[in-house]
Amino acid sequence: MGILSKLFGASRQPPTIVDAMMGICVHDPDVFIEPPSNVKQTAGEALRDAVQNGSLSPTAKVGFAVACGAMAFAESEKAAAEDLPKQLRGFMKENGLSLDDYDLRTFSEELRADLKILWAYAAKRQEKE
Repeated sequence: MGILSKLFGASRQPPTIVDAMMGICVHDPDVFIEPPSNVKQTAGEALRDAVQNGSLSPTAKVGFAVACGAMAFAESEKAAAEDLPKQLRGFMKENGLSLDDYDLRTFSEELRADLKILWAYAAKRQEKE
């Protein structure tokens, strides 16, 4: 390890490179929601805000869904949180990404009291030195 790495590298977290990311928007049933017009940009901004040193790879695959139905907000949020990792795994498989190469992680964005986006992402596993 070089001197600069010893001085500065220890405090700097390695980058979190994301190749697949999926969001599910949950909301009250009486609120009408449309998906963002640029899902990849929205996902990238959410990732940068939530994950230190996090970024989408240039070839990242991004999906987005809006939870529909007549469930109350809390029920919809719980169902989406339980389903999201499975949705991401299927999305990765469809896009030819091996689950063995990634750690799956989640976070959420509360936009209002009745509107939240749950995110799941696949971060490349860091190589051991």
